[in-house]
Amino acid sequence: MAHNPKVWYILIENQEEGPYSIQELRNDRRLTPSVLVRKSGSKRWYPIGRVKALKAVFKDEEVNQNKNGKKPQFLADGPEALLITPSGPDSSLTFIVFIILLLVAWLIYNINF
Repeated sequence: MAHNPKVWYILIENQEEGPYSIQELRNDRRLTPSVLVRKSGSKRWYPIGRVKALKAVFKDEEVNQNKNGKKPQFLADGPEALLITPSGPDSSLTFIVFIILLLVAWLIYNINF
């Protein structure tokens, strides 16, 4: 296995480019933390600034801090090792939908015909 394999694809101006190595990404002046990236074999795109495996691309920039000045937590597993965002509108909505589905399932199960 190569020391710095070319496994990263970027999306620039709606055009997929790559594969690139981490060093090649580091030297690309077009990249910002919001540029979308995916790893070879993955179909999902993520902002490059949120991919733990690529934090070296912006080593000299402060992309590893959130608005509170605290370092973010990263997901330990998975090919992209993405930033965990446990709170937000999606988590509340998911919980509400889950509760509604539980109630519907309970009602269906307990209806006496």
